[in-house]
Amino acid sequence: TARGKAVVSTQSTGEKVAALQSVLTATNAQQEALNALESTVEELERGQQELKARVGSWPAGSYCIFANGECPAGFTRYSGYIKAFDTYSYNEQYIKAVQFGDSYMRCHGPCGRHQGNDAEFGLTTCCK
Repeated sequence: TARGKAVVSTQSTGEKVAALQSVLTATNAQQEALNALESTVEELERGQQELKARVGSWPAGSYCIFANGECPAGFTRYSGYIKAFDTYSYNEQYIKAVQFGDSYMRCHGPCGRHQGNDAEFGLTTCCK
C-alpha cells in the first residue's frame, strides 16, 4: 500500500531551485509595483490636501468680482446703478434684460409704458 510512504518528487534539485527563483522574482516585482502604487496614493493625497486648503481662498491683489449673495471674507460690497436712462427703443435689440448674480440690466419699469424708452443698469460687486 502507498499509505505511510513518502511521496517521491520527480523534480531535480536544480529544477526546484529555478522554480523558487521564479516565484521570488515574481514576488519582488509585485512588491515593487505595490510600492509604486503606495507612493502614487500618497502623492494624490498630498495634492488633495493642497486643493482643499485652497478652497475659498482668492489670489492676492486688488480686484472686484460680481456679487451673488454675500461677499467672501476680505471683500467689501459695492453697489451702484443708473436708472431711467433713455435708449433709442425698448425692444430686445436695444434693451435685453439679464440678471447676473446681484447685478442686472433691464427696462426701467414696464417696457414701453413710460414716456421714452428708459432702461436701468445695476451693478453689485465685491472688491478687495
